[in-house]
Amino acid sequence: MSRKRKSTPNLRAQPVRPELASLVVAAWDSLSDHIAIVNEDGVIVAVNRAWHNFAASNGLLSGNVCEGASYVSVCDLAVGEDAELARVFVQGLRDVIAGRCSAFEMDYPGHSPDTQRWFAGRVTRLSDCEPVHVVIAHKNITERKQAEEMKRTQQAAMAHLSRVVTAAELTSGLAHQLNQPLGAILLYAETCRDLLDAGTQPPGTLVEPFNRLITEVERARSVVAHFTKFLRRHPLTKSTVDVNRLLKETIHLLARELGQAKVEVHYELTPESFRVAGDRVMLEQVIVNLVTNALEAMASAVNRPRRLTVGTNVSAGGDCTVSVRDSGPGLVPS
Repeated sequence: MSRKRKSTPNLRAQPVRPELASLVVAAWDSLSDHIAIVNEDGVIVAVNRAWHNFAASNGLLSGNVCEGASYVSVCDLAVGEDAELARVFVQGLRDVIAGRCSAFEMDYPGHSPDTQRWFAGRVTRLSDCEPVHVVIAHKNITERKQAEEMKRTQQAAMAHLSRVVTAAELTSGLAHQLNQPLGAILLYAETCRDLLDAGTQPPGTLVEPFNRLITEVERARSVVAHFTKFLRRHPLTKSTVDVNRLLKETIHLLARELGQAKVEVHYELTPESFRVAGDRVMLEQVIVNLVTNALEAMASAVNRPRRLTVGTNVSAGGDCTVSVRDSGPGLVPS
C-alpha cells in the first residue's frame, strides 16, 4: 500500500492583488537594511532602495553590485583589507545556496575613509522557492558596536580604579617587600667596599658578594615591575596564563598584609601547571579581591587559627576551578 505525500501549496504562486503587490513593494523599499535577492548562480536579481542608495553613495554602482551582477564574483575578486572577510561571507553564501545550511551570518567592519562602520551580514534561503533563491541582508550595527566599545572602556576604567584603590592599600606591603632586598643590597655593597679598602683579600673573594648583590637588585626590580604592571591602565589583553604560578605571585604581593593579620597560607594546587587564556592583570585583580575579602572575614576570628587555603582543580572536561577558602566565622544565620 503506497502512501501519497501530502503536498504543501505554494502560496507564492497564487495571484497577488495589485493593491497588495504595491504594499509589498513599498514595504520592501522602506526597510533600512540593505537587502538583495540572489539566484542559485549567485547573481543578484533584485535589491531594495536601501541597498541601491548605499551602493550609489559609496561608489559601488560602477563595481556592478546591483541587479544582474554576480555577487559571488564581486566577493571573490575583493582585494585589500576586506578581501578575507569577503571570502568568508561568500563561502557562507555558497553553503546556503547548496543547502548545507539554511542561514549564515557574520559581523564585519565596513569603514569608509572618514567614518567607522560595522555591519551584520545575513544570508537566508527562501523556503518553498524553486529554483533556489536566497536573501542577503546587511544591517548597520555601528551604534551597537560603539555602545559595546564604550561599555568595555568603562569596565576597563572601573577595573583600573579598583586596582588603584587596592594599590593604595598595598603600599605598606610594597615598602616591606622593597626594604628586604634594598637592605641586602646595602649590606653586600658595604661588604665589597670593606674588602676593597682592606686590600688583603684576593679578587676572587668579591665574586660571591657581588653575585648576591646582583640577585637582590633583580629581586627588587621584579617587585617594582610586578606592582607597576598591576597598577598600569591597559586594554584587555588575552594571553596564556599559568594559573598556579599566578596564584603564588599574587599571594606574594599580599604577603605583608597576610603576615600582619597572622594568616597562614596553604596551597592545594594541581600537581601539574594548568594554563588558561585570559587577561593576566584582570585575573590577578580577582584573586586580590578574593584574598582581601578573606582577610576581612577572618579579622574578627579570635581563639582560632587564621588559615587561608588557595587551591586549583581541573575537571574531566578541562575546566579549571580556583578556590580561596578562609577560616572566618562565615555568614550569620538570619
